[in-house]
Amino acid sequence: MLRLILALVLISAPFAAAAQSEREIRAQAQASMLVTGTIDIEPDGSVSAYVLDHKEKLPPFVADVVDKAVPGWHFEPVIVDGTSVPARSRMTLRLVAAPATDEGIEVRISSASFGAYDEGDTGSVRAVSRPPPRYPSTALRLYTSGTVYLALKIGREGEVLDVAVEQVNLRSAANGTWSDRLRTLFSEAAIKAAREWVFLPPSTGDQAAAPYWTITTSTAFVMQGEAHDDYGRWIGYIPGPRQTAPWLQKVDRDGGDALADGTIRQHGAGPQLLTKLQPDT
Repeated sequence: MLRLILALVLISAPFAAAAQSEREIRAQAQASMLVTGTIDIEPDGSVSAYVLDHKEKLPPFVADVVDKAVPGWHFEPVIVDGTSVPARSRMTLRLVAAPATDEGIEVRISSASFGAYDEGDTGSVRAVSRPPPRYPSTALRLYTSGTVYLALKIGREGEVLDVAVEQVNLRSAANGTWSDRLRTLFSEAAIKAAREWVFLPPSTGDQAAAPYWTITTSTAFVMQGEAHDDYGRWIGYIPGPRQTAPWLQKVDRDGGDALADGTIRQHGAGPQLLTKLQPDT
């Protein structure tokens, strides 16, 4: 089934892949799935328990990948009033399936996000107005979909000070020139919309006095009737190059793509994972 998903992404575009061979494009194809749940973190940062949402909807091998990774995770201790305490957090994992060198399929956890967006949480950045971007006309004519992952720098008044595109994933294959063009079109549309968004900055908590805040979010350009991040379902795509927002002092090791479309993650908020997402094999 996974091989079928990876193959379908290669034939879904109505234009030819001339600059690269079919083998080269096939090697880039991936399929991803969002998996959510809760995780219990002990005062020393170790994981004592975790539960996956709707585990019955997940393929057994997906649950197995998570089961092998999560018990070995270690977090920065959660501090409350100067004391490390046990904590329970929401988690969102993005699993990726890609062709392996032995003609099989490799499934791995590619990114993770911890904590939950709460519209009533005055200690975090909250959205006020986020009009959606316009679908690029060229992408519409070519019946092409994509997802843009953004980093936003939020000022003290809730305005967007800066926007950076972290990654653009396409839902269909094209030659190198067309892929670059489509990623540029989706990026430009997402950036133009994001500059008009308005947020509420934190008014309480440790981050309330910060000069600015960074959040990550995603914007999906999806054709009508096309599946997008349905829980427990693989979605095929061609991943774009990753980059980090220029104002960030360190790479976002967890990755902003562990987000459902439109949700927000604030940098520095929520439990901070210290170890690798998956053990070395």
